Amino acid sequence: MIVKQGISGIVTQVTGNQMPLKGKSQSAGKPIVANVYIFENVSLKNAEGQMPLFSKINAKEIAHVKTDSTGEFQLSLPVGKYSLFVKLSEGYFAGETDGYDNINPIEVQLNKVSNRNIVVNIGAAY
Repeated sequence: MIVKQGISGIVTQVTGNQMPLKGKSQSAGKPIVANVYIFENVSLKNAEGQMPLFSKINAKEIAHVKTDSTGEFQLSLPVGKYSLFVKLSEGYFAGETDGYDNINPIEVQLNKVSNRNIVVNIGAAY
């Protein structure tokens, strides 16, 4: 299935020491199979817990999609503003905001696919 309007991306995971070391490049992460949850745009005040891990999202869930074995996902969505979370056993992971307290935001525009790669970095040290 080729998405003509919606979102796509790759979910990777990094763990361990990520401090820059002379002569060693930083890990790009390992693609993981995970569930990506799409909610209506979520601000920090509508999520319970503390970044990057939330126990509850107090917003409408729009959809969810499972990544493939290479960590890739894609999903058709209507035009709008959304927030993306990776569901882990410990809760909902999202490691970014837009500076306006919107969590891991993404906007879908008419006839476009918006790309968002997600790096799950719980267990990584920087």
